[in-house]
Amino acid sequence: MRKFNSLILTAALALSLSFPAQAAMPDLPMITSGYTEEGVYYEVHGEIPAQRSNSVEVTRIVAYSGDITPSSTLAWTENIQGHPFSGTLSLVSFRYDIRSHTTLATYQGTLTAD
Repeated sequence: MRKFNSLILTAALALSLSFPAQAAMPDLPMITSGYTEEGVYYEVHGEIPAQRSNSVEVTRIVAYSGDITPSSTLAWTENIQGHPFSGTLSLVSFRYDIRSHTTLATYQGTLTAD
């Protein structure tokens, strides 16, 4: 009985330990990078649509340096196949990785041709 209790205690202790995890930047091409008005460095990653149309649904992942709370919306303009598109993207999710000191925010929305 003592061995069984010891085994249960050891298993509970092992499961309660946290294991470090590295935040993996998605394997998406970087679209742009820069600094916010507050001086926070960011990178934007996402897929570029293959075909041009009047509007495109996009997902953009923004990597902010530091532990921040991203804006719920993001006014966004980019060139797709040499043509300007713009729109407002909405925050879908975000998480902070303590090991890389990076906040990853995922935005989605529709960009329309200007």
